Amino acid sequence: MKMVIALPHPELMNVRNLILAAFLAAEFLEKKEVHEL
Repeated sequence: MKMVIALPHPELMNVRNLILAAFLAAEFLEKKEVHEL
């Protein structure tokens, strides 16, 4: 499985997922604020 080979460190993936989630949340909140205006 390529996924297993490409993701050897679960810790790094968790950090990347947290950063990605935070980025998406910030983008969502920003769009929401703009939409409310």
